[in-house]
Amino acid sequence: MDIIQLNNQIEEFVNKYDLSHDALALKQEHAIQKSEEWQRVLDSFAEQGRVLRIGIIGRVKAGKSSMLNALLFNGNDILPKAATPMTAALTIMEYSENVSAEVDFFTQQDIDEIKVKYDLFQKALDSKVKEKELENAERIKKKKGC
Repeated sequence: MDIIQLNNQIEEFVNKYDLSHDALALKQEHAIQKSEEWQRVLDSFAEQGRVLRIGIIGRVKAGKSSMLNALLFNGNDILPKAATPMTAALTIMEYSENVSAEVDFFTQQDIDEIKVKYDLFQKALDSKVKEKELENAERIKKKKGC
């Protein structure tokens, strides 16, 4: 038995034995809704679950943006195309009755954060490179010593 049927049976029982005053207190205490409201909520969940998400990945210059422009925009160059990894940023497209675009730019705080993380990464990379160079030099010394 699903929640709608159960809720309908409870409502019928409450109406049959004139327990509406007691039932109202219970409904308020436990946030119980009418069957129609439950059905509306469940239907909205079903609609939300119908969202189709597709991710498109591939190597540089494989034609990913061109394919999407052809499929979604009748071949018009709406999505950028470039020989460089210019389109590597995440692009989200959603259906709407109105044509619109929303662009989120990096703030100065975002840029500063990226610079800090880059500096930390670069220091770690430099350290690893030096470590590997020393290991290679030691290996070469050992080979020459043999």
